[in-house]
Amino acid sequence: MTTHTAIETLGDLRDHAMSLSWYCADERCARLLGLTLARAIELFGADQVYIGWQPTGIKCAECGCRETTMIVQPVPPGYAIPGR
Repeated sequence: MTTHTAIETLGDLRDHAMSLSWYCADERCARLLGLTLARAIELFGADQVYIGWQPTGIKCAECGCRETTMIVQPVPPGYAIPGR
């Protein structure tokens, strides 16, 4: 029997050793933003659903864009991400 785990919230990402990076959504900029998963949990809560979510109050320091792109990645065993 196969079981499935739903990873829907910021807390789920943390609990399943995942990382989340935010980038400026402006194609001409695409700058990596300084928001970490740990900081996002502090600001928005561990229960925040991340799929289809656009965090409020985030602005690219380079171009001023308020739209973001998120990339979810697994954290390899033995690798630590600062601020995670």
